[in-house]
Amino acid sequence: MPTEYTRPKYRHIGEYRPRIDAQDIVTGRATYLDDYRRPGMIYGKALKSPHPHAIIKNIDVSKAKELSGVRAVLTYEDVPQNWLAGMPPHRKVLDKHVRCVGDSVALVAADTMEIVEQALDLIEVEYELLEPVYFAEDAIKPGAPQLYDSMENNIFDPLCPIFSDLPVKDIKKGDVEKAFAECEFITEGTAAYEKMPSPLAPEPPGAIAEWDSPTHLTLWVTTQGPNYVKGINAVRMPGVDIDCNAFNVGGSYGNKQTCQMQVMDAAILAKAAGKPVEFFLSKSEHLLTYDMRIGAKIHAKIGMKDGIVHAVQGEWLLDTGISSDAAQGQIGVGLGEMQLALAK
Repeated sequence: MPTEYTRPKYRHIGEYRPRIDAQDIVTGRATYLDDYRRPGMIYGKALKSPHPHAIIKNIDVSKAKELSGVRAVLTYEDVPQNWLAGMPPHRKVLDKHVRCVGDSVALVAADTMEIVEQALDLIEVEYELLEPVYFAEDAIKPGAPQLYDSMENNIFDPLCPIFSDLPVKDIKKGDVEKAFAECEFITEGTAAYEKMPSPLAPEPPGAIAEWDSPTHLTLWVTTQGPNYVKGINAVRMPGVDIDCNAFNVGGSYGNKQTCQMQVMDAAILAKAAGKPVEFFLSKSEHLLTYDMRIGAKIHAKIGMKDGIVHAVQGEWLLDTGISSDAAQGQIGVGLGEMQLALAK
């Protein structure tokens, strides 16, 4: 006769355990970045491009600088040229070449957000409009408008030092032609996962930056990975020693890892103003400039034998938009998952 089973007594498994921070969150006691203040802190914001692709021909910030309460007004002529976002580093804090609707044109820091908004309205910009490109397959065609001089045909460098010292671009395994010849069924087609806006976490991306010395920067960021923010910004802001802090994160959905441009915008404004600066995206700016995932289009040929996948051949085209923090890392993850899914 089988003996009666007695469930072992575990400390947590099978037991009710309330979420440790649940009461603070639902009662409003939890601290988020926008609840935090540094002594003497002021506020920053960016003037955004209304055009998908353009060159700034002239920008006049004189009226904005004269406004009472304004502490700093910066254009592409005022920012460090060796502070570069993206992977590989390629995107300047501000550039005379704007590459999307919502790209930053100028930065303002002031005593209040109301003064910041007034100053932004006083900046006058003359643009030369350029031909935009909306799809990755069009961006890599001969003669397509180029986004960055360092990226021929708008193709990212497959090297990603943060993740790997080897190029991340493809999988080559076995004799695929021989494998297809052995297949009982072969199909070929194209599938796409289009770029779509961020699902808008309740808290938009933001950062507070404070310089403790000319080479030491302390950050408070709406990030799910403060160690990642510290490490990746140390690479992109040469000669700067960085400490990074994080509070509760009001949702991320993968969006708030590096908060790269918010960190760099807050840092350069704080350096120019000589005060701590808080820099948040608005909800509309978040929706306009953040993607939930990079776009993907795959054309593949798949062969089956004995009811299992026996051969795969194809091309995977990724649409990162105008820039990317970690596209190569995401490619590496995707290729790794494909090998797991198809492993025999």
